[in-house]
Amino acid sequence: MLRRDVVAAAEAGHFRVYPVETIDEALSVLTGVDVGAKNEQGEFPSESVNGRALARLAAFASARSTFANLGKSSATEPGDGG
Repeated sequence: MLRRDVVAAAEAGHFRVYPVETIDEALSVLTGVDVGAKNEQGEFPSESVNGRALARLAAFASARSTFANLGKSSATEPGDGG
């Protein structure tokens, strides 16, 4: 399936080919970190790829909410002289 030069390069140790069946397998191979499975509460382990991704998304959402609220509190109200 692979070209001969690609097979030769892999045999020479220039790179490796990892067959995977799922995106989770690919993420684990690429990062060297377990992707994690949901527990009974629907949460991923905090140090897993999925746990880290969810924590990062939550941080982005929190920062966005804080930023949006800053704009509301500093806006001048009509009739207040601003």
